Amino acid sequence: GLINASWQFGFNGQLCLLFDSDSGCWTMVHSKGKWMKEKWENDRAVTDFFKKVSMADCQCWFQDFLLHWEKMLKTTGK
Repeated sequence: GLINASWQFGFNGQLCLLFDSDSGCWTMVHSKGKWMKEKWENDRAVTDFFKKVSMADCQCWFQDFLLHWEKMLKTTGK
């Protein structure tokens, strides 16, 4: 069967953005998530990526996500 998930994104412990993998909808919970919602909502590749990770293709996709995420953190960290 299919496995669905929701994703929660936050800044400094504050929940800011939700993604529902079943519907593909992004929901802004706090104003700090506005820029991320606008950017990711309009990026079909990002939405497709989170949907694929959530639909049981987890092992391979999640490893790819972690590699990308680690690279992104290293390039944006101070």
